[in-house]
Amino acid sequence: MGIVETLSKMSTANKMNAFALILIVATAYPLWVTLSIPLTITAITRGFYDAIDQVPEGGVVVMGFMVNKFEQYKGKEDVCAAIWRSLHQRKLKVVNLSVGPVAQIFFEDIYKRNKLVERYGLKYGEDYIITPYIAGEETALAAFAKDTWSACSTDLYGTPISSLPLMQRVRSFNDVALGWMACYSASNNDQFIRQWGWAYNKPLIMSFQGFGAVAYAYPFPMKGVLDGIRGEAELEFLTGFGGAQLAQLQSQSLFGLVYLVLLAGGFVGYNLIRTRKIEVTKE
Repeated sequence: MGIVETLSKMSTANKMNAFALILIVATAYPLWVTLSIPLTITAITRGFYDAIDQVPEGGVVVMGFMVNKFEQYKGKEDVCAAIWRSLHQRKLKVVNLSVGPVAQIFFEDIYKRNKLVERYGLKYGEDYIITPYIAGEETALAAFAKDTWSACSTDLYGTPISSLPLMQRVRSFNDVALGWMACYSASNNDQFIRQWGWAYNKPLIMSFQGFGAVAYAYPFPMKGVLDGIRGEAELEFLTGFGGAQLAQLQSQSLFGLVYLVLLAGGFVGYNLIRTRKIEVTKE
């Protein structure tokens, strides 16, 4: 018995249940297994990735987290894992700058959650540091860029900044290869661009808050932005560290593909049944 005959004899309820099961599997599968579905990378995500990739080994990246509530990190754990793993895999030096009151908590969680120290053999104070909260937003950005030791006398754990090997080579933003910012307000973008980009002629990238238009408004110094879930999924794809955002995007894509296949199959099957003669036996 062929597929067409089998389907023709199924009740409508059974057909609907079978199609629903297929769609559920198609939706759930990418959440557990990363698929090799082709993904078009937008220019601003590519710029974000390339800006990191172009920093030479041993170069310093300053990540300024200007966040003031936990919701700004929640749901970003996987894309943060992809970014920080990519940074340390390339053997870059990372200054985790807390310019938001809860930023230092997020930084600690990223390193502990992903076991970055064990995974990449990192040494605190040499490969990365975490600062305590530095208040002032734009004034904090400007002060740190001008004189790191004066703006932040100790790290998060009370160690004098001047005694840390990494910070002995980072006295101002002149010693930084790339600036990177995540913030809670569109107005923070201009602060970041003024105090780090224009003032020191440094390339910048931005993440997490969906201000993708900034990349077009400021062709320099803004090199790239992660704009929403799509941008974060693209970055996870590029780095090879797939997470929740990539899984969500692939789930939507696979669902849509299977749905179209089912529609097309139903259309073809219906017309085959209409035009095909099926022998019916009498008792």
